[in-house]
Amino acid sequence: MPIFTVTRWPQLEPLDARPGSITRRREAIVRLVQMKWHSTKLLLGEFIRSGDVRVYSEDVRTLEMTQEMRAALESKFGMLLSELPQDIIQAPTEPVGAPPAKAPESLQLWHLDAIGLSEARRNGLIGTGTGVTVAILDTGIDGSHPEFHGKRIRTRHFDQDGNGKAIRRSKDTFGHGTFIAGLICGATVGIAPAAQIVSGVVMPQGTGTYASILAGMNWVADLKDVQIVVMSFGTSAVEATIYQYAIVTLLDLGILPVIAAGNDGRGHLSSPGNTLGGLVVGWTNGKLKVDPMSSSGRVRTNGHTHQLPDLVAPGEDVYSALPDNSYARWRGATPATAIVAGAAALVREKYPHITVQELRRRILAACKNLDGPVGRQGAGLVQVKAAL
Repeated sequence: MPIFTVTRWPQLEPLDARPGSITRRREAIVRLVQMKWHSTKLLLGEFIRSGDVRVYSEDVRTLEMTQEMRAALESKFGMLLSELPQDIIQAPTEPVGAPPAKAPESLQLWHLDAIGLSEARRNGLIGTGTGVTVAILDTGIDGSHPEFHGKRIRTRHFDQDGNGKAIRRSKDTFGHGTFIAGLICGATVGIAPAAQIVSGVVMPQGTGTYASILAGMNWVADLKDVQIVVMSFGTSAVEATIYQYAIVTLLDLGILPVIAAGNDGRGHLSSPGNTLGGLVVGWTNGKLKVDPMSSSGRVRTNGHTHQLPDLVAPGEDVYSALPDNSYARWRGATPATAIVAGAAALVREKYPHITVQELRRRILAACKNLDGPVGRQGAGLVQVKAAL
């Protein structure tokens, strides 16, 4: 029996409309380049990495977009486009079951300094996430990656109608979920490396529906050991009410939702990033300024107006794992959301008996003011050391 449902379903359409064939993807990229769309630093990294797109010049690698251009792109490639990797770095290939691999020497974990984690580790003030379980509702997780060596990843796959099926071996269908999991609990790149994870594949191949996502949330609500759930996806076409009741139910069960605000800039929140009660996360660039593409906006409910995001985290050139024992630096709401989830796991470990609302308040109270508009940064930049 589902814990929550919606009484009136919207049209059941994919949240992602990427072309189905490599040929169509190539043709779409060619058209974009020919039209000389050159504004943001979003690389079409996954297509480049997989060989779907050949890079002939740096003009392609620095392809940028206005909001209107981005909307046109998303009609072809879907919501995950802005979070594809900027720079792919291959880690040494090791057989499945090998001990955790050290990340390449070129690894830069600047975001750990930015959130106060490096200092906390040096001073012995911080744990590793022991005893905390994080659910990731996404594209799956490559359980064979050395970053997750020794972890048992419970996995359930949901189809577009919301039907669930247990999967024995954890796999990633797109790459997105592995990146998130690496940041949260990877052995060498994770914020809370001892935390456990469960994987709800609600967006196989990067495509989800309202039914698959709500079914995944139902599944998480029914699990007895999950304290945090991560949802780093979104579409601007969904009203908050579709997800809001589910968010409230998770909170009532003691589960903290950590949700991406999106990558559409000021005045454009993604859904479920337009819900209240969890932690909705925006993102900063490498200079610790809220990035122009970090989503923010107002949500009105019961006669009151609320400003989102709740807080921000580093979201540019953030390094984590990808399938096939590889690593990459990505930008966008995805790395920021994973960072906040990892920080929440550390706080939850240190204070195992606090309520979900106390956990939320402690994280927000410890944030660092970035001297920018409150409407863009919320409580400010997440700070692990201060929250502990």
